[in-house]
Amino acid sequence: MGITIEELESLLTSCREILELAEAHHDQRKGIEPRQILVISQKELKRIDGLLARAYALSYLEAKLHCDAYLEGKGSLKDMGETYGYLHSRVEINNGSIDAYFQEIRPNNFGSMNRERVRKGKDGYSEIKLKRYAAHDTEAEMALMTEEHYERIRRQACAIKEMRKRIRSLEIFNPDIEL
Repeated sequence: MGITIEELESLLTSCREILELAEAHHDQRKGIEPRQILVISQKELKRIDGLLARAYALSYLEAKLHCDAYLEGKGSLKDMGETYGYLHSRVEINNGSIDAYFQEIRPNNFGSMNRERVRKGKDGYSEIKLKRYAAHDTEAEMALMTEEHYERIRRQACAIKEMRKRIRSLEIFNPDIEL
């Protein structure tokens, strides 16, 4: 009789143990079936995918917190004798991607607000672009500091999505795989 998957998982808890078993004499691997290792590998890949999904959600939360800090800072501009300004920041999920952006919000002649998204380049928002839409230097500096965080989070989120996509594209990730 062979070893169960549960017993095998409890024996193979570290990379070192797995490699030692792989390098050991074939008699030490008796009773272990390739299908069992496949099942354990599938579980690990699903766990990794779940951890990456969590890391992506944490990236979104971090971006939201930077947005909150930016808006809080804008709220305190009045105490410094500055106007609130026209540059506004938003973070949302669009089609599964984190979208951290700036928009200009100005009142129009009809009593409502015009909202125009500030276009960013392939490397994010430039200092020149943000200064053009800011009401004053303090608002522009706050936006630039926030954009530094957003740009890092965009790169991070993109890498996480790519890793998840690559893991889920592996044949082993398919639960119906047959040996």
